[in-house]
Amino acid sequence: MENSTEPLVLEDIAGQTAFVSDAVGWRDGGQWPRAVLLHGMQGTGKSSAAKVILREKMGDYFDPMNYIIVNASDDRGLDYIRNQLKQMSAVKAVGTDKRGIIVDEADGLTPAAQDALRGIMEEYADNVIYIFTCNEISKIKPAIQSRCLVYEFKPISPEDGAERLMQLFKPQDAITTASNHTKQTWSIAFMRLMKFTGGDMRSAIAIMESHGAAPLDALQKRLSD
Repeated sequence: MENSTEPLVLEDIAGQTAFVSDAVGWRDGGQWPRAVLLHGMQGTGKSSAAKVILREKMGDYFDPMNYIIVNASDDRGLDYIRNQLKQMSAVKAVGTDKRGIIVDEADGLTPAAQDALRGIMEEYADNVIYIFTCNEISKIKPAIQSRCLVYEFKPISPEDGAERLMQLFKPQDAITTASNHTKQTWSIAFMRLMKFTGGDMRSAIAIMESHGAAPLDALQKRLSD
């Protein structure tokens, strides 16, 4: 089941202007990279963006039969890469030219596992688009980085975060006579929330969801505590 707060198209991704601009070009031109590496602090949308890449590329064939998400902090060893990940890479996609493999927290892979993965990426480049996410790019070997288009996901600005939160939670829709002042008040509160989380959109969304309907006074009280 899809998370209703996750972006579904590239234009829904908050803040990451350089990545979105390039990815829109891939989509509109029909030319996709063989591998992508997204790095940066937690909560900036890396994992969500990885799924959006595959959703936009595969269209109607965006389906679990055509992609897999691996958490490298759980499956990080050499045997896993040599055996299971290699087998996954060999499977042909259905209805689209490539299947997708997302390796979340790729900085958790051991050096030996990364060496094995490099060879698999070369062998199955025509069959798979590989997407890696990580917090610490220094832990990703240069041999992997050099085979990827690399993008840094920076903390989301208060303005970009507020815009996305307004789209997600639509607080003004609950007010029958919403005024510009009311919308502006919500926008200011959302900008304060983004500053409070240090640009971590995931945390901002979690705070909003923890308040249910999240009336403005509850949010403002949370931020002033």
